Amino acid sequence: MRSMIALVVFFIGLALWVNARAQSAHVASASPQTTSHAEMAPTPSSALTPLEIIHGPVVEYVSSHHAVISWITNGSSSTLLKYGASKSNLTLSGRPGLALARKNHRVEISKLKPNTTYYFRATSALKKEGTVTSNIGEFKTTGRGDRPVRMPQSQ
Repeated sequence: MRSMIALVVFFIGLALWVNARAQSAHVASASPQTTSHAEMAPTPSSALTPLEIIHGPVVEYVSSHHAVISWITNGSSSTLLKYGASKSNLTLSGRPGLALARKNHRVEISKLKPNTTYYFRATSALKKEGTVTSNIGEFKTTGRGDRPVRMPQSQ
């Protein structure tokens, strides 16, 4: 129970840190500009940038019973991972521990069977920007007693 609380506190702290860095980067990159009143008019909702997956999804980690899948979107959005042992039957679902809107999505799934191929599809959604769904990906769990596999991260 203590480790679960510590994990939740860690992820809350991480989310706050990422948010603070994003805001400070935005403020640091902003340069003063003069703007006419016509340019200050509200942007119509049809001009919103559609939600996109800009990196991934990637398999970060696989063991005999666990896997971690991550992806990045261009806007803060919900996180859902559908998976299963058949491409046509993605009936299991995974969500992050904290249901916060985020750009960096990471889902750990457990209770997997050893030495089994699983298929997955990542979905993120935001009301006005829409929903984005990845292509189907796959991974194979390691055999019982085999070492877990950590994938190198690139962006």
